[in-house]
Amino acid sequence: MIIDRINRQESINNARKLLKSYSTIRRLATVNTSHPLHEQAKRDLKCIQAIVGGMEDTQASIINMCYLDGSYKTRQYIADTMGYSRSSYNRFKNRALLAFAESYNRLLCQESGHKSTNKFVQKFGLNLQSTVRYCRIK
Repeated sequence: MIIDRINRQESINNARKLLKSYSTIRRLATVNTSHPLHEQAKRDLKCIQAIVGGMEDTQASIINMCYLDGSYKTRQYIADTMGYSRSSYNRFKNRALLAFAESYNRLLCQESGHKSTNKFVQKFGLNLQSTVRYCRIK
């Protein structure tokens, strides 16, 4: 079963790492047009925004409040704002990060138009423990 081959924690960590760099990606995409990574940053920014825009409301709110709105908020503040206990908030946040990683991988597979190798998948979200995994797009 494919779900058994997904390394959830590494996928969550990869999504967290990408989203933590959102402010840098946004700055490179919108302000620094002479930077050599400007075009890549524009693509990444568009991709992140599209994924978050397509997520369910609770997950999108968590991702926005934690990573995208540009202001620092504590876990406790976000949990209180959303009406969750801290442990429930942590569970929902991990689910949101995993959903983000899955969507990011799916979007990149659609754009690339070919199968993804383990290295490709690791770089952009899902870390599958198999050696080769074909992208399955609905």
